[in-house]
Amino acid sequence: MSTCRLTIVGVGAMACLFGGYLSAADKIKSQLPAPSSRLDVLLFGHWAAQLEALRRRPLIIRLWDGRSFRQRLKTTFKEETIPVSDVILVLTKQYQNPQFAESVSSRLAPEGVLITLQNGLGAGEAFRKFLPEEQIFAGVTYQAAYLDEPGQLIHTGAGMTFLPDRLAHLPVGKTFLGWLRFTGIPLSLTPHIGEQIWAKTAVNAVINPLTALLNIANGQLIEDQQCRKIISRLCKELSAVAAVQEAVVDPDALEAQVAAVCRASKINYSSMLRDVQQDRPTEVEVILGKPLQIAREAKLNTPVLSHLYQLMQERQKGRIIKRDNVFETVIPG
Repeated sequence: MSTCRLTIVGVGAMACLFGGYLSAADKIKSQLPAPSSRLDVLLFGHWAAQLEALRRRPLIIRLWDGRSFRQRLKTTFKEETIPVSDVILVLTKQYQNPQFAESVSSRLAPEGVLITLQNGLGAGEAFRKFLPEEQIFAGVTYQAAYLDEPGQLIHTGAGMTFLPDRLAHLPVGKTFLGWLRFTGIPLSLTPHIGEQIWAKTAVNAVINPLTALLNIANGQLIEDQQCRKIISRLCKELSAVAAVQEAVVDPDALEAQVAAVCRASKINYSSMLRDVQQDRPTEVEVILGKPLQIAREAKLNTPVLSHLYQLMQERQKGRIIKRDNVFETVIPG
């Protein structure tokens, strides 16, 4: 049996989520046939506490329905120990890409594929300096999870993962997609991945800054009348910005999608909220900054987007934002 070598870049929540399920593939009882190639999974990252926890014991994955399982993960922090890989799956924060883009790209097999499942616009840009366009596949995932502590993952919602349909045309891509389906990860292939990336960015641009500024879980957003007003206005602005790049993001559909994501991940705390709580850099530039730049270049008026971006800049500097500050210039009275 041949082996498909998968390297996951990252050891955070999303990397451990995908790494945990894919590493456990041989234990999963699936109604689908397993791909003919064996899957060998390695996680690469530099988070010392997480790497030490994963070295000492299996990853603990607790599901939203009370179930849990443990899975041993193979990890490395040394770039030179990454094997030549058939698939490289990038699951770090996007601002980290330039730090490892060259070294990780050099470990991709000649017929291999590099896949990004990252928040924000422009996820594949750092890798285009080192790999041809036909080997780079940007997608999005609505899976929701967080690390309660190093080595303990809370899987709060099994959302859809969208990938370009052209990935299925490549032998190694077909194998990897087969393993995703076999492990039960919800998957959809689309010829319009650009619109899906824009839709996910828009969802993140609504949920992440609001939860980070208000210090609330995702589900609380749609339970708050003031939040629902600001969400509605922000969806209209983001729809107009997406249209500048010829992406169709209907504002009403976006608002409904935001509500659906909040319900599906109601107990989840957004990555941006967790980042500000732990004084880590956030993804504000790729989630809010890039859409705002597009709006300004197109001379679009986006007061809500601009307001939230400015507040997040202040929040990242350590200022506590009062609830009234979030709404005062956006929804007067």
